[in-house]
Amino acid sequence: MMPHHPHPQLTSGAAWEGAPAPVLLGPIEQPGFIEPCFLGVELQTEDMAPLLAGLARLVGPGREIYCADACNRFDPYRFSEWARRSGQNPNDVLSRVFVSRAFTIHQMTALAQELVPTLANRNPRPLVVVLGTESLFLDEQIPLFERQHHFRLTMASLVELRAAGVSLVATMTPESSRTPGEPTRRPWSRLLARAVDRHVTVRRLPEGEGLRFETWSALRAPSLKTNDEY
Repeated sequence: MMPHHPHPQLTSGAAWEGAPAPVLLGPIEQPGFIEPCFLGVELQTEDMAPLLAGLARLVGPGREIYCADACNRFDPYRFSEWARRSGQNPNDVLSRVFVSRAFTIHQMTALAQELVPTLANRNPRPLVVVLGTESLFLDEQIPLFERQHHFRLTMASLVELRAAGVSLVATMTPESSRTPGEPTRRPWSRLLARAVDRHVTVRRLPEGEGLRFETWSALRAPSLKTNDEY
């Protein structure tokens, strides 16, 4: 079992006094991460752009964000619009976002493993965001044991980054969004929950102007093991 990690929190800072309210609300409505932390986040795919823009605001100017896009959902136009609506300069924010896309489970594993030596010693530490963590692993044409193996390898690399002091956010589409005939996401959600500090749900506010973090799980140390059951 991995060692216990501090409670991920946010706190206000002088650099943000008088600034417009951030996009993300709820338990993280005040900017300024107390880090490192690893959050597993369930949200709809259409909310990935506002989530990224809100995270960009929370980490502050000059901080780099590395986005591993496993579902081909990073949209620079929507991201720029949400950045502008949250009081940021879209060009400045986009210049600090680096996107790598994976189209197979093997590419996803390789990408996660490459992040460790690339980012573990960066100063300041970047924020790593994985979009659609489970997406590639739903492909039932690939044997289940192979998908399980590569998912654990991917999670192990992310946990290694977390142990090196890098903060991460890994998103997953909720099971409630599953369409008839689509593979279940529950097994991958359970494995993700074993790797993160906290598993949370994000919902769009009724007026559509922001996102709210809800349903925070109890704080626990990551416990993903190589022999975890599916």
